[in-house]
Amino acid sequence: MMVMKTILKQIKNEWNSNLFLFVELLLVFVVLWYIVDWTLVTARVYHAPMGFDTEHCYNITVSKLGEDSPLYNPELTADDDMDDLLRLTDRLRHCPGVEAVAISQNCFPYNEGSNSIDLGIDSVAVNVRLLWVEADFFRVFRYAFTEEAEFAKVEAAFRNDEPVVSSNLTEGHPELGGSASLPGREVLLLNYGKDVRRR
Repeated sequence: MMVMKTILKQIKNEWNSNLFLFVELLLVFVVLWYIVDWTLVTARVYHAPMGFDTEHCYNITVSKLGEDSPLYNPELTADDDMDDLLRLTDRLRHCPGVEAVAISQNCFPYNEGSNSIDLGIDSVAVNVRLLWVEADFFRVFRYAFTEEAEFAKVEAAFRNDEPVVSSNLTEGHPELGGSASLPGREVLLLNYGKDVRRR
């Protein structure tokens, strides 16, 4: 501490001749401040909750057997493959220790692929991320629902083949009103033609 006082006193006494040293120290301080700030912000963002939890979640990828496989059966159809997939998920649901099982296509968190679709809401085109999932997808990844009643609404929408949209759908489009105005509004699926509408 005493050494630091002596150094500061010497710098003060030789202010005119050490102006360059002061500017250099200021520059080093600013650069170090920026590096520390950037590191702390990056670490905070990295560890911030994302609204879902991937701990103890497992991705099972299934595919069709190739013709060179001894178990290949050319008589199996796409419907047979889907029946096998549904049977597999049903068996997994009944395994002890399994909380939830869901079928999805290219939709699990942190995957590099994405599906998107253009929605027409009151003549405004909005590009959104499209999730091909079952209702249990939200249970598998423990998406944050404030109440169980909200999840029940999502399940009911899936059963009725209704689109489920997130609350940030209208961000960047103030002309659509807030997200509270979305339930019950007609949505035009622009990628599928002008006649495909959902509520």
